[in-house]
Amino acid sequence: MESLVNILFHITVALKAPVILGLMIALVWVLYESGRFLRELVDRKRGEKRWKDFLPLIPRMRNDADGIKKAFFALDRHPTLLAMLAENARDHQDNPEQLDKLIADIEIEANRRCHRMRIGVRVGPVMGLMGTLIPMGPALMSLSTGNLEEMANNLIIAFSTTVIGLLIGAMCLVMLIARQHWYAKDMSDIEHLVRTAFFPEEND
Repeated sequence: MESLVNILFHITVALKAPVILGLMIALVWVLYESGRFLRELVDRKRGEKRWKDFLPLIPRMRNDADGIKKAFFALDRHPTLLAMLAENARDHQDNPEQLDKLIADIEIEANRRCHRMRIGVRVGPVMGLMGTLIPMGPALMSLSTGNLEEMANNLIIAFSTTVIGLLIGAMCLVMLIARQHWYAKDMSDIEHLVRTAFFPEEND
């Protein structure tokens, strides 16, 4: 039994370096993602007024589908998912199958972006907890032998990894909630636009 405990202890200690490395990689990744998030936020804010001005035109021009499409493609800025539609739908305006495929691809991309954040929300705190618990064993052993310096170093690692893990999870959670709200609104606007401008005959 004692040999099994020693094996588990050595396995646990061996995980300390990979966990710390993983946390550092995750921190760099979340900082990179936060930069992309801020850029997306700025782009949405810049085009928000134009898009809000365009939306009331859709019901007013219900009988002029071509006019709605021209006005949509003429906008120089679109919200995130509608920008993808504007970039790729011009050549498939009269092809229902291609347009449906494009909308499905846009929805998949939105889910992919949110899925990355969901992974960060879960993995960050888990790795932080691992980084907290792994050094506690060596710290307790150092305490029992009177090596206070080594104990202090292990406790510093434990507290630092906790903070980093929680920071990663918190940043990913904020970005996830914001993107879920943005993309739900974008998909609603896409469906409304497509029904009214691209395939108005389906509503007759």
